[in-house]
Amino acid sequence: MKCFVFIVLSTLLAACATQDRPVAKEAGGTLSNRLAVVPSQESAQAAEERHPGPVPAVQTWSPRDGLAELLQSAEGGHVGAQHNLGMMYLFGNGVAQDYVQAARWFGKAAGQGLAKAQYALGLLYAKGDGLPQAYEDAARWFGKAAGQGHPLGQKDLGVLYAEGKGVAQDYTHAYMWLTLAAAQGDRTSAQFCEIIAKQMSPEQVAQAKEMARNWRPVSP
Repeated sequence: MKCFVFIVLSTLLAACATQDRPVAKEAGGTLSNRLAVVPSQESAQAAEERHPGPVPAVQTWSPRDGLAELLQSAEGGHVGAQHNLGMMYLFGNGVAQDYVQAARWFGKAAGQGLAKAQYALGLLYAKGDGLPQAYEDAARWFGKAAGQGHPLGQKDLGVLYAEGKGVAQDYTHAYMWLTLAAAQGDRTSAQFCEIIAKQMSPEQVAQAKEMARNWRPVSP
């Protein structure tokens, strides 16, 4: 029965990979191929408002600047510039598509605590794009994003807990993270909760719901 549950989870994730958000790379697997943001400046700015990272002491870059200015600011430590440069390399917008460079710049922004960059880096680790595939590292970066309230980080961390990839299998924590993502409007997470609940006792479900109610976001 558990094997069937994981197959259903994987099928649902694959079906949702092409909805609402662009796909970074056509690939199978159990994780969603979606990224938390899209490479348009307007969408990136909206996502930044929802999941802001630490603000550098000196901001010298704006979305109206060109590639040279963007690169200069990214190299100077501007977290927004680093993230946007990662997005450009990820999708090949204005530069040749390069997953290694995307991972490099997402890594720099993630290291400064930007939730959407942490999620993107986790997804690259999960898929093995530009980095060796490593579910442990994927779980670590999903966890950092999830801890700040990033809904896709919460969802994919929940899936890793459900499937026991990169973390010890734990339905209670899976249900908790998926519940938090569902509360932010992620419909697939609500579906996953229903599936996972069939493998849990009523006491475990109650515990997971209590954990979700008591959860509070952390600062980067």
